[in-house]
Parts: sequence; structure tokens; C-alpha cells
Amino acid sequence: MKILIEITEAVRSNRGWGRYAGELVEALVKLDRENQYTFFYHSVESLTSSEREWRDRLSAPNVTFFPIEICRERYDALEEDRRASFLDDQFPDADLYHAVTEFPFHVTRIPKITTIHEISPLLFHDHFSDRWLSYFLRYIREALATSAKVITVSENTRNELIEWVGASPDLMKPISNGVSELFFSKPVPVAKQGSALDLLYVGPVSDPLKNFEVLWKAFCSSPSGTTLHVIASDTNYDRFIKERQVSIDRAKSLRISSHVTDEQLLDFYRQASVLVFPALHEGFGLPVLEAMAVGLPVVCNGQSGLREVADGVNFPFGSNSPEQLWQAVCSAADAPLSQREWGRKKASGRTWERAAEQYLEVYEHVVR
Repeated sequence: MKILIEITEAVRSNRGWGRYAGELVEALVKLDRENQYTFFYHSVESLTSSEREWRDRLSAPNVTFFPIEICRERYDALEEDRRASFLDDQFPDADLYHAVTEFPFHVTRIPKITTIHEISPLLFHDHFSDRWLSYFLRYIREALATSAKVITVSENTRNELIEWVGASPDLMKPISNGVSELFFSKPVPVAKQGSALDLLYVGPVSDPLKNFEVLWKAFCSSPSGTTLHVIASDTNYDRFIKERQVSIDRAKSLRISSHVTDEQLLDFYRQASVLVFPALHEGFGLPVLEAMAVGLPVVCNGQSGLREVADGVNFPFGSNSPEQLWQAVCSAADAPLSQREWGRKKASGRTWERAAEQYLEVYEHVVR
């Protein structure tokens, strides 16, 4: 079986789709030495360090890399073209195309499975333009109409597709995301009670559904000594300080990082007191699972896909209440070791190897 998978988001080091795509294909390559994989991606004229890293990580006898060396605008145009099929033309002998995001290339001949991560824009439409909503819905409907199978990253996303888009239950299969073994290697040391709190946030600050503003308000009114570390690719320290006119005292307690390695991310989890993940809605919530694996207490709302990931180990709060969020943070920081270990145990049941096994079952079912 010859399988096509795009790894552009992984090469670009995007945390959401990129982390999912990279972790999944790495697990597939480790598990499967029989099927043939072609990993295609947008490339620049000279190899980037990220591109080299992924080619090294995924190198195997049954793996072929196909860099598409054109400018970003032309690549995006190829991806969005619904009148012609670039993949059909380039890979006439492919048996399967796994579209790892809701916005795949168009195919007419190659059987396709599509991963749908979430449908948040349809549920919170007041946060998005009519044009974007129309665009998003068109791709969701196309995925449901043209995919041999649709994978959802949670039962919650599957149920939402049934309820909100009228998707056929038989078309969809939920396969949970996993967590890298790296995050089980060094548990978080439990801080002494009364210590100043170090808050960690992982995600964009400009996406309204990530609900970063409620965390920011809570931090701005928190006791002196509280620190906040933001890991986001859509801002930097100087820009953040300038745009928000952050006071000198708060600026000293703020840190912003972007495009971090897995090893750096592990260290950031271990240095934190609490992961605060205030998103209004998530298809899954991978940072929450990573924090659980490390034994870091989590504050999140416990709704949508987060319920499946963190139920029983997170500290919920009212989505629009900085005061409730801060109370949840204080409770989480004092979480007993037994609750942290329970979180690690729950996370251990979700591995990328297990996810890859389930994806392979779907691949074989579709192709045979």
C-alpha cells in the first residue's frame, strides 16, 4: 500500500496541526515497515533546520520525501485548487491519501481519509467573519462528502459533527491523539506550599477561542511574585509589552517563547506550578495531555474534547471569570501527589503508538 501524507505543518513547526502530523507520522514509520509512505511538504530552495530534522527523524527504507519547491502563494493555490488535482497528477500509483487537516488538497482518483480536529468556528460563529465561516463549512462538507473515512480526534468532535453538520455516524471513527514518551521521563517536582506561582500557557494569544484574555486579567491582578510564561508563535515579548502597555512590574514577571523544541517544552512544564489552558472549546487539547504526563496540575474548563482528556484531574473555572480562574489556579498548585500521579496514569493510556495502530487499521480497511 502506497500512502500519501502531508507534513508541511510539522516542517513549519506549527504547534497544533504540526505537532499532530509530526507525532503521528513518526509513530507510523516506527510501527510499519511494510507499507510505502510518501511525505510531501512545502519547501524553500535551501534546506531549513526543521526540514533536515524531520527528514532525519522519518528516514526509513519505506519512506520517500517529496519537497514541493515553490513560493508560499503558489503552494497555497495548489492546495486550494478544486478544478485540478495536483496529487492525482504527481502520484498516479498512490493507494491512499491521508489528509491530516480539515483543509486538504483536492483528489478525484486517490481514496482519501480526512482528520477533522474540531468544528469550533461553527459553534462560536460570532468570533469569526461570515467569509471565514463559509470557507470552513465548505471544507467540512467536502470532507464528509468525499472521504472514505473521517477520523475525529475525540468522541466529542464526532458527536458535534453529527449534531451540527448532519454527518453519518458510520463515516466517522474517533482516534485519540497521543502523548510523546518524552513527557513521562521527568515528573514535575512538587513545590512547597506558599511558594510564588509560576503559570504556564501554551497556545496563541490572538485566537479568541483560546480565551487568553481571562488568564491575562487574572495574572494582572495576581499577587506580587506570580510569573507567567507564554509559549505562543503569534507574538513576541517586545510586541506583547508594547501592544498591551504592560507595567514595568508585570513585564518583569512575564516571559514569552516561541517555536520551542520538545525538550525545551518539557523543561517549561517541569518549571511551572500550573498549566492554565482557558480555551472555550477544543477538539482535543494536546498541551493538557502533555502536562498531565509530566504530572503538572491543569486548569481548564473541562468541556468539549477537554472533558475526555482531563476529566477528574483538572481544576475547572467559569470561562469568563478571572476571579474563578485564580481560585482554580491556587487549588491546582496545592494538588496532592496522588492526583498528579492519577493524571500521569490517565495520560499513559493515550500514546502515539496506539493511535498509529488504529490509523493503520483504517488505512487497510479503506484500501482493501
